[in-house]
Amino acid sequence: MYQKLNPPLHDKLNFSNSEGLKSNYGTERILIVYRYLSLFFTSIFYLIGTPKSPMLLKLGVIISLSIAALMITKLLLLYQDNKPFIRSMVLIESFGIVLILIPTQGVESSFIWYALNPVMVAASYLSPLFCWFTLMMYMCASTLITFNFFNSLGLKITNLIIENSYLYLVLILSTIAVQLFSNFTRELHDQAILLKKQRQKLIFTNQKLQKANQKTNEAIKHVMSLYQIVESFTSQKNLNNFLKVVTDYTVKLTKTPCSFIITKQIDTEEFSFEIRGNESKKYKGQIQIIHEIQSNWNKHQKNTNMVEVTLLKRKFSIISIQSSKHEVLIGIENQNIVHDDLTPYQRELVFLSKLCKVVLERIHLEEVTYQLLISGEQNRIANEIHDNISQRLFSIVYALHALSKNLDKMSTEQIKKDFQFIIQSTNEANKELRSTIYNLSSKKRGENLFEAKIKTYLEALEKLNHIEVDYHFFGDEQTIPVYIKNIIYRLICESTGNATRHGLCSKLGVYIHINQQIYIEIKDNGKGFKIIGNHSNKNAGIGIYNMKSLVHSLGGTIDFQSQINQGTQIQITIPQIQKLINQEVSGE
Repeated sequence: MYQKLNPPLHDKLNFSNSEGLKSNYGTERILIVYRYLSLFFTSIFYLIGTPKSPMLLKLGVIISLSIAALMITKLLLLYQDNKPFIRSMVLIESFGIVLILIPTQGVESSFIWYALNPVMVAASYLSPLFCWFTLMMYMCASTLITFNFFNSLGLKITNLIIENSYLYLVLILSTIAVQLFSNFTRELHDQAILLKKQRQKLIFTNQKLQKANQKTNEAIKHVMSLYQIVESFTSQKNLNNFLKVVTDYTVKLTKTPCSFIITKQIDTEEFSFEIRGNESKKYKGQIQIIHEIQSNWNKHQKNTNMVEVTLLKRKFSIISIQSSKHEVLIGIENQNIVHDDLTPYQRELVFLSKLCKVVLERIHLEEVTYQLLISGEQNRIANEIHDNISQRLFSIVYALHALSKNLDKMSTEQIKKDFQFIIQSTNEANKELRSTIYNLSSKKRGENLFEAKIKTYLEALEKLNHIEVDYHFFGDEQTIPVYIKNIIYRLICESTGNATRHGLCSKLGVYIHINQQIYIEIKDNGKGFKIIGNHSNKNAGIGIYNMKSLVHSLGGTIDFQSQINQGTQIQITIPQIQKLINQEVSGE
C-alpha cells in the first residue's frame, strides 16, 4: 500500500486565527503606517499652530502620544488574535485621544484626525457595529469637550454641531471608506486562505501522484528487466536459476518481507523451491514454510484464485498456476490487512504468476521443439545412411558371403577380381560416410557460426553508430553449449549497446577467449560512469543488473571499471566449461 504521509492533510491545511490575522494581506502594516504618519503630521501642525499653549506643554503632549502609539502598536501585533483585548485597547485609546482634546483646543485640535486610528483598528479586527460605536462615542465626547471648554461664542450645542458639520461628515465618510477597504481586504484574505488550502491539497495530490508514478516506473523497470532476464532461461535446463530470479524480482516489485516459489514436476513429482527475504529483514523459518506448503500441496493447488494462508503465524497471499510440465505455487507475505479487493502488491503477484507460467510453457515448448529437431535430424541421418551407406555395406557383406561359399570353385583371377570390387565398394561407402559427417559438422567444414554471428552484429553496430570496433575471437566455439552462446551474445549486445547509447564512445574493443574457461573483455572510450559499491544499490541500471544476473546464473564473475570521461572496461569470466556441458548433457 502507499506509504502514510506525515503530517496528514488536515494538519497541513489547519490555519490558526493568529496565522490568519498575520497573513491578512498586510492590514496591520497599513494600520501601523497610518498611525505613525498621522501622528507625525498632526504633531507638526500642532507645534506650528497658534501658540495658545506653552511649547513645553505641546512637546509633552507629543512625546506622551508617541509613547502611547509605540506601546499600542506592540500590543496590537502581540495580541491581534485576542478580540476582547483589542476591544478594550480601542476603547482605552479612544478615551485617551478624547482627553488630549482638552489641552489641544477640542474639535479644532490637530489631533482630531489621529482619532481615526482606533476606528481603523475596530474596522479591521472587530464588528462594524463596534466600529460605529467607537466613532460616535468619540464624536460625542469631542463635541461636549468643545461645548464646555472652548465655546467662547456661547453657541448652542446644535449650532456647534452645524458649524463643525464638515468635520463630522469627513469622519463618517472616512469610516465608511475604512470599513469598505477592511471588508475588501478581509475577502482577499479569505480567498488567500482558500487558495493556500487548495495549493496544499494540490501539493499533497501531486506528491501522491509522484510517488505513484515513481512506484509505477520502478515496477515497469523491474518488469522489463525481469522479461529480459527470463529470456535467457527459455533455452536453459537449470530451473533453480529461474526460480531465484522470480523470487528476487517478486521481493523487488511487491516490497514484501518474504517471497517464495515452489514447483512440482508433474511426471516425476520432484519439488524445487526458492525463498527470499528483503535486505532489511533476515527471514527465519524458511525451511519450515516450504515443508508446511508441501505437506498441504494438493489443498493449495485446488485454489484457482489467490488465497490467504497463515504460515508460522504469518499471513501469506499465495496463487497457484499450472503449466504443461509443472505445478507452481507463488506466495508473498502480507504487510497490511487484506481487503476484498486486491492490493497493488497482490495484483503484481498475479502478473508475476502469469509471466512465470508463460516462461515455464516456453521452456517446455523449447525442450519439445529441441527434441523434435533432434528426432527429425536423427531420422534424416538414418534415412541417408540407410539409403546409401547401408546398401553398400549390405552389398559388401553379401559379396563376402558369396565369395566365402564359392572360394574353392573360383580361380585365383576371379577371386582377385571380386576382392577389387569389394575394396572399391568399401571405399565408396567410406566416402559417403565422410561426406555425411562433413555435412553434419560445421567444425569439419571450418565454419565458426557463433564467431561470425558476433562479428556480423559488431559490423552493423560499427556502421550504424560510426564508431571503430576492434574484435578478436580466440579458441574453439564448438566446446561451448548452445545456451551459453546465447548468453554470451546477449552480454555482448547489452554491453556494446550501453557503450554506444549511453557512453557515446568512438572506439570499442571486444575480446573473447575460450579455453578451460571463457574470458570476455569489452572496452570503450566513452563518458564512463560513477561506480557505487558493487552496483547492488537500487539506482543501478537495468542493463548492469541484467548482465550480472546472466553471468551469475553460469557461476561466473563480472567486474566493471569506469571513471567519468575515461571510458569503461568490463571483464567477464565464466569458469568450468566442462561442468556446464556435463550439466546440459545430464539434464540438470
